[in-house]
Amino acid sequence: MPKQERTGHIWVGWSKNEDIFYDFFKETYSEDLEFPLNKFIQSQGGVWYDYDWVERIFHPNDPKLEKFFSYMNALYISDAETGRLKKMCEATEIDNLNASVVFFEDADVPDPQNIAEEKLRLNFLGEFKYAF
Repeated sequence: MPKQERTGHIWVGWSKNEDIFYDFFKETYSEDLEFPLNKFIQSQGGVWYDYDWVERIFHPNDPKLEKFFSYMNALYISDAETGRLKKMCEATEIDNLNASVVFFEDADVPDPQNIAEEKLRLNFLGEFKYAF
């Protein structure tokens, strides 16, 4: 079966520590809700997303996210698309980048937003194309 071009979303940012970063994605369950909630998807105006299509990575020793982009390029994203995303990443106003979030299904996040909290900041870089 030939690969199809798809669209994903990417955020990069900074978190004070690993626990704060991953707690932002921790699910809260309630009998009143059909789906579990977490702070990230609520900040994006959504209610749920498929965890199989999301990469959440804390990068404590990769301030320019070089290992992250190398990984993404090897698996999913073309050289040209990787270069474009790196340039966008360099243009962010966040020092000491150490966190990334990648959604491989754009329908799960209808209105992507930046996140700015005291101990966590994620900037929405934009959409990217990949083959799957």
